[in-house]
Amino acid sequence: QAAMYHYHLQFEVLVPLILDAVLLLASGRGRPVRTGLWLGVLAAAQLLTAEEVLADTAVAAVVMLLILAASRPAAVRPALRPLAAGAGVAAAVLLVAGGDALWIQFRGPLAATGIPWPASRYGNHPADFVSPPAAMLLHGRGYPQFVYRSGQRPSEYLGYIGWPMLVLVPVVTLIFRRELCVRVAGLTFVVLELL
Repeated sequence: QAAMYHYHLQFEVLVPLILDAVLLLASGRGRPVRTGLWLGVLAAAQLLTAEEVLADTAVAAVVMLLILAASRPAAVRPALRPLAAGAGVAAAVLLVAGGDALWIQFRGPLAATGIPWPASRYGNHPADFVSPPAAMLLHGRGYPQFVYRSGQRPSEYLGYIGWPMLVLVPVVTLIFRRELCVRVAGLTFVVLELL
């Protein structure tokens, strides 16, 4: 996450609440209207705080739902109606609360299209996942030079996860693969890191 100098990206307390609401709807444990209202309020708050985090959260939710569906195919059909109803309620709340802001962003007087910077400068190289940035207490020597040589801006990296997490998550997921919550969390982590 490019959180350095982007303080709105560091405040991500709404992400787990949004994912929890989605999982409540998908599992049938949440009432579609009530949970959908809650999800819509959370999504609107995230939209107005940091909309790119909301987009990332939506991708994570879709990945989680696909892994759940692949893990428990028999549970997909009964979950569709409450999930769709709750998602519809959430979308309505999101449009009411954030529709004006979105309209101004995309159709307002200062609306912009395209990216003013070369997109190739942003993103993570494979080394970013295992080489900690210089701002961390325990960081690799030469990492700042690597960032500048690769043409990245200092505030746009931070894909660092570290070897322990890159090894631990797949191993734990494999060992406890029969536990649905571990399997979904582990596979979601792997898919999102690949993305």
